[in-house]
Amino acid sequence: MSNRAGLNIRQMAQKRRLSSYLSWAGAVLLSGAAFVAGAAFLPVAIPSPVYVLVGTPLFWLGLQHWQKANRADQGAAGEEEVARTLTQLSPDWQVEYNLWIDGLGDVDVFLQSPSGRAYIIDVKSHRGEVYARGSDLCRRGRSSETFEKDFLTNAMRQAHRVKELKKLRFVTPVICFSSATVNVPQKQVRRVYVLAKKELVEFLTAREIRGV
Repeated sequence: MSNRAGLNIRQMAQKRRLSSYLSWAGAVLLSGAAFVAGAAFLPVAIPSPVYVLVGTPLFWLGLQHWQKANRADQGAAGEEEVARTLTQLSPDWQVEYNLWIDGLGDVDVFLQSPSGRAYIIDVKSHRGEVYARGSDLCRRGRSSETFEKDFLTNAMRQAHRVKELKKLRFVTPVICFSSATVNVPQKQVRRVYVLAKKELVEFLTAREIRGV
């Protein structure tokens, strides 16, 4: 566990970039080896593009790792932005980042208010407009679509497990979008609060003031 926002996912991005470099180096070496072997042992010259094709699978594998690294860096940046936003809370709030939960992975943020109210915050870096369609979360960017995972269920599971781990009476699940516009009536879907980054501090402080 690291108590620095975004650190774990930054490290993941670095590992993926290293995998990209290794795949690309392997593609060059494999193509070069095929060219040398062909020139030395084959009686008929083989066109150069054939040797390039030998390393193509490794090249594409490296590209996939690079794209995944970009997504990880985007996610880390979102977590860092939310962490900066949370510095607006009073020092009496307790903040913990990257809380590991077996079977569920990292809880991005665990928060406890001065009065003892507890929250988990699942940070998402998706762009576009987030809205509710029935009991599902959707986003509107270039096209209208549902998300690749059920963020609501995952947030509820995280809240439940943190409640057990910390021996708390209740933990409120929150999904916070660091870059998207959020258009969710009542700010809640399936008992999970869904907020834009700019709404987060006001939401937390208002609940603390109202005692809810």
